[in-house]
Amino acid sequence: MPPDKPTAAPRSLIVALTLAIACFAALFAIEKVYNYDIWWHLKTGQWILAHGAIPAVDSFGFATAGAAWVPHAWLSDVIFAYLYELAGIDGLILFKAAIIGAAFGICYLLAVRMGANPFLAALLIGAAVPIARFRFLLRPHVFAFLLLAIFFYLLCRYNRHKPRQLLVLLPLMLFWVNAHASFILGILFIGFLLLEALISRVLARRGGSYPFQLLPAGVPGVMAGRGSTREDLSSPGAIALLLAGVGLIAFATPHGLALPEWIIQIFITTSVSYDLAIEEHAALAWGEHMGFWALMIATAVSFSLTWQHPRIFLLLVFLSTSYLAVSSVRYVGFASMLQATILAINLQTLFDTTAFSKFRLSMRIQAALFTPLLLLGGWYAYSTTFTETKVYQPGLGIQESRYPAKAVDFLREADFAGNLFNSWKFGGYAQFHLPQAKTLVDGRALDAQVALVEKLAGMNSMALAEFVHEQQVQGALIAQTDQRHLDFFNISPAFDLVFSDDQAAVFARRDSQFARKSAQKNKVFRLIQPNSTDFSYLIPLATGPQAAEAEAELRRAIELAPDSFATHFSLAVFLQTAGRIEALEYYRSAADINAALGFIHFNLGLRAAKFALEHKQWAKAKAFLQQATQFGDSAEVDFLLATTFYLSGDLEQAEEAFENILANQPDQLSVLINLGFLYIDSGRYGNAIPLFEKARKLAPSLESALYGLALALQGAGDGRAATHWREFLAQFPQSKWAAKARSHITPP
Repeated sequence: MPPDKPTAAPRSLIVALTLAIACFAALFAIEKVYNYDIWWHLKTGQWILAHGAIPAVDSFGFATAGAAWVPHAWLSDVIFAYLYELAGIDGLILFKAAIIGAAFGICYLLAVRMGANPFLAALLIGAAVPIARFRFLLRPHVFAFLLLAIFFYLLCRYNRHKPRQLLVLLPLMLFWVNAHASFILGILFIGFLLLEALISRVLARRGGSYPFQLLPAGVPGVMAGRGSTREDLSSPGAIALLLAGVGLIAFATPHGLALPEWIIQIFITTSVSYDLAIEEHAALAWGEHMGFWALMIATAVSFSLTWQHPRIFLLLVFLSTSYLAVSSVRYVGFASMLQATILAINLQTLFDTTAFSKFRLSMRIQAALFTPLLLLGGWYAYSTTFTETKVYQPGLGIQESRYPAKAVDFLREADFAGNLFNSWKFGGYAQFHLPQAKTLVDGRALDAQVALVEKLAGMNSMALAEFVHEQQVQGALIAQTDQRHLDFFNISPAFDLVFSDDQAAVFARRDSQFARKSAQKNKVFRLIQPNSTDFSYLIPLATGPQAAEAEAELRRAIELAPDSFATHFSLAVFLQTAGRIEALEYYRSAADINAALGFIHFNLGLRAAKFALEHKQWAKAKAFLQQATQFGDSAEVDFLLATTFYLSGDLEQAEEAFENILANQPDQLSVLINLGFLYIDSGRYGNAIPLFEKARKLAPSLESALYGLALALQGAGDGRAATHWREFLAQFPQSKWAAKARSHITPP
């Protein structure tokens, strides 16, 4: 390998920064599992380990059994399954984090060895970590991060004098081709290196030198602006042999020609089916992943700095990864890692110019300047990436809200076996956790499954009922977001709803053993719809003759799914309709389970607070309203909160709250009235008078405005009070305040 570019950075600093970048990337990869595909990958790995063979046909789906299947990531699945048995899901998360960390560490080391400033490289490659983070999923493609980094490193630093260093790519390719279909990128990168060598060779033979830089910047024999001599040229023959070798290895899989055919198909696929438009297959739109757009544009511009001696290999890698990322967001993670490395290498060309070299700082000064910047930048990136509103959360374990864990537990406890109709995203989870069940569809995107989903999408209710009957479906596991299938099973006379929580609903075929077991345990719902987001149906139930039975079902739903927002909220609405103060307890438990859902989508704060105020539960009303303010601004919430302060005797806070509302809405009539009476209660009649006068101008016939004005004038000793009392009695002789008004009028 050619000697590295001289640098003042000590080896210990490079080692420390490499480890820091690796740990930083690994930290971002330590997140709770939230993708759906990992479960069928684990199931596949378990099947392979149990049978000692690679499946060629589908054995998991009841409607697609026997259909052709190319499990291209079979080796990854085996590794995952084996590690899962050893260390569980937490061990798999840490394993994934180590792979991601190693990949970014290798890219950083490459940038530095290619001459990049160690601190600048750390800043750029570290910035790529949060950009790529959304692809740090626990899936076989994590191996591609590491393998791409290794290939990129070795190909960038290829030395014709030591061609054997590339031989390590052959066993790596053998692993890659069986671990993930992205191995095609490794072959492509070797092709880029060969193309660079061929172009350089042709141009050198024509002019005696070539303007392209094949070796790393700063290597003896490569002089900026002067080209390279024939002595520096790499032999295309060695690279061509390597390319031929990895090309042959591409067929060293259990699938033979079926794998290349599948790759060609999947690389041009943009969606799976009608409304299964998988996010990772979608093209990259402007405005999405703006961090990557900025990185890609900056990298493109940076090539203008290397026009005197451009590195064709780096340019081709940039162009290919940009094309892939723009075509499909699934490549944004890989592209971010590689393009940040290229950007660091290209930018160093600018700092190596004579103008900048005069201002070169010592490594100690750079460390003093960059270290705080790197630490603050890393903290900011991490804190803004992992927030409560994001689906991904830091830590070990799984993101419970993504999976039908309780529903599957229910199925397992009921000894469910047989054909299970399921929503697409829950198929893998059900396969892994219910080995005795056969699922309908999952995330493998088999041609047969795609065709089946498209067929089901075109069925009307009658045709779907026939399909379910013909396929001997014993139960259904339906996502709460899968409204079409929820509606079908809710009205189907052949199925009963037996379980529901915020993630999924479970239905049992009435004549099945599963249904009989559920009925024996009194777990069939006849009146309530715990999987419905329209709670208005509860109102007639709460006041009708079946109220007791409906309440019993609601309480049973909570027993089955104690962590479900919908079940607690349903019972709260039911009890509120019945006028029972107990409703506040269930509103509180619903808010504790999922505050965002309750306060943003179902106005839980207003519902509960108004009911609490009706029952003079000031403290509870205040708590609901204060929590509601954390989920957005609402004039009604602000007004009720101020009113609650007032009614509970907290005049100081009430006054501040009313005044804040008036500052933004000076003509808010109800606030003018309430604040006016607050001033009267606190003896500040002079402050109350202008508020009631303004209220009278806005609403001349408003009873409370005229009464408040007369009362404020009376308290202030203003002679106009008697006139306003008479006017009040003339307009509102039957008012609840009439007797008090008469007591203030001096007899003639």
